[in-house]
Amino acid sequence: MYDRKVEREMKALQKGMCVVGASAIAFTISMASAPAAQAYPMYECRYPLVCVYRTPAPDANYLYYQFNSKPGWQKLPTSVSNYSIVNTRNNDVAYYYGTVSAYDKQAYSRCVSPNTWVSGGSGTVTHIYISESPNC
Repeated sequence: MYDRKVEREMKALQKGMCVVGASAIAFTISMASAPAAQAYPMYECRYPLVCVYRTPAPDANYLYYQFNSKPGWQKLPTSVSNYSIVNTRNNDVAYYYGTVSAYDKQAYSRCVSPNTWVSGGSGTVTHIYISESPNC
């Protein structure tokens, strides 16, 4: 009698394991066939770029320069005043370096969070640095 009880429990356990295994396989297949996450351009700045515009608000007509991920600070060909910066990257912040204004030449560095943009106002920007950190 004991052997039959153990045998029934083992069969029930095996059936349960088969259901769990089949569920895991179905989940894996559904995840494999799911479409990849897509990134969309922001103000004509394609993913995964960081773009500098020659206007305080991003405008595709004034797109000046695009950066992709390279080590270290990347220099703009010329400094840009009255600028805006768009960061289309999903998990990386972008730092920019420049001056406060045309009158105040004090240098500073600021951060642009993932999937956002900032206006530089009357200051200038000269360099961009893309960090793998998701937070400023």
